[in-house]
Amino acid sequence: MVIIGHQADDVREKFANSSCIFVEQKTQLGTGHAVLQAKNVLADYKGLILILCGDVPLPKTRDN
Repeated sequence: MVIIGHQADDVREKFANSSCIFVEQKTQLGTGHAVLQAKNVLADYKGLILILCGDVPLPKTRDN
């Protein structure tokens, strides 16, 4: 899942063929607020959630 806000239409377009689930944060009020926008989508999710700000380097797994 990707929470989008700034240039949301461009992000959707660039990742249209991906398996990303997009949640839009219409007014950018910080990272905590962005996470709250995904609350309903994640309500039944039981796994690990990793929250990253949009300007962090892309994390890699040990296999990459």
